[in-house]
Amino acid sequence: MQDVARFEVRQGDDPGVVASGELDVATVPELKDALTDLIDRHPGTSVWVDMAQVSFIDSSGLGVLVGALKRARQRDGAVVVRNLSGAPHKVFEITGLLEIFGVE
Repeated sequence: MQDVARFEVRQGDDPGVVASGELDVATVPELKDALTDLIDRHPGTSVWVDMAQVSFIDSSGLGVLVGALKRARQRDGAVVVRNLSGAPHKVFEITGLLEIFGVE
């Protein structure tokens, strides 16, 4: 059984998304929409993605995060990845994205 992804958007002074499950081609459109909305609503701000409960990420998930980072930078902001561990951490390490994203 596939681990269903869930996303909880947090607005306010410290905007971000708490993600859980698998970030793959079937689930990332919702994440993309959430990040686009947060970045557009909070220009010049660091938007975070908490990945403590993410069990898997594929290239489509990475693409959404890289796209969000580009969008945020165009608006003088950033995307910070929080609580990255396990297999997703390994993917970020292998792809060199640990050096590109702010990782907490």
